[in-house]
Order: sequence, then C-alpha cells, then structure tokens
Amino acid sequence: MTIAEVVKGISANKYVLSSIQREYVWNTTQIETLFDSLIQDYPIDAFLFWNVCKEKKITMIFMSF
Repeated sequence: MTIAEVVKGISANKYVLSSIQREYVWNTTQIETLFDSLIQDYPIDAFLFWNVCKEKKITMIFMSF
C-alpha cells in the first residue's frame, strides 16, 4: 500500500480508529515528520490495519480521523 493510497483512504473515511484506541492526537508537524521518515525509508514501528466485515461494523463504535 502506498502513502498516497493511505491518504486517499483516510480522506474517504476508509480508515478509522476503533473505540478501543485513544483519540487521534498528532499535530500536523508530527504527521509531516512521519511521512518524511517513510519517504526517506527510515525504519518505523508498524501500522496496524484491522479489516472489519460489514456485519460487525454496525455493532462497533468508530472515530473518524
């Protein structure tokens, strides 16, 4: 998955924080620094993507980015 695809997915509300996660707290500078690190191929920890089936989505609480 490319950075561009992730950004488009975020804009389309394809990716959300589940209610078990803390609120989204990064500021613009922190986000830019992360993307800069990704572009320069620096090692980072990990992104976790959780695919939720349609039947379960109606029973879960999500927060938009």
